[in-house]
Amino acid sequence: AGGGDGTWSNAVGPAAGPELGGMQVELAARAGRVAEAAERLAAGATGVSPILAAELALASGNVDGAVRRLAQVLAAAGHVVAGSGELVSAYEGVTEGNRPLVSDGRVDLARLPAVREHVAAAASSLRAAENELTAVHAAWPDVAGIAGTRDSTLEEVRPARRTLERADVVLGRLPAALGADRPTRYLLAISNESELRASGGAPLSVAVLTFDNGAIRVTDSVQAED
Repeated sequence: AGGGDGTWSNAVGPAAGPELGGMQVELAARAGRVAEAAERLAAGATGVSPILAAELALASGNVDGAVRRLAQVLAAAGHVVAGSGELVSAYEGVTEGNRPLVSDGRVDLARLPAVREHVAAAASSLRAAENELTAVHAAWPDVAGIAGTRDSTLEEVRPARRTLERADVVLGRLPAALGADRPTRYLLAISNESELRASGGAPLSVAVLTFDNGAIRVTDSVQAED
């Protein structure tokens, strides 16, 4: 009902009267209070123009959709935070205080599985964030700029996820490559880039690089002219 000071009551529904409710719908819509106007219209207000009623139905739908999309963006942010935590744990596994992963010519293979587990978990979190963001469908009008937030976040999440997935594969193969099961040997060629050859540069020397349970040893180094 109208107050003595010229303001309208906030009552919604039959108590406000359907015709008065229609006036309140228009006043709320003009003031930009879309949710309130849509609520009054749903409560049975009459006398609202069909155009305004259609606009409110569209706008209220956009608001509801924006809330859902915002929830998806926030869920993606939660996955990104979780992934960041896993990367911090992976870094701690590599550094482990004053004991780096590679020290005194040896790779500490016993720490690699835990590091890989954290990297895989971080990749999984970013994958979940990417799925949430991909599911966010922009609508017009873009309430709260959700589409822009989705796109900019995806630009960072996708390459980071791919990098972590590749790192997971490398970490899985690293123990065998570093001689966890048996010694592995690699031929190392040192070239002179100032003398170009089809392979890139003239060979200066070659050596055998041996990994035995993470220990690194260079043996049998000879000059190319020998």
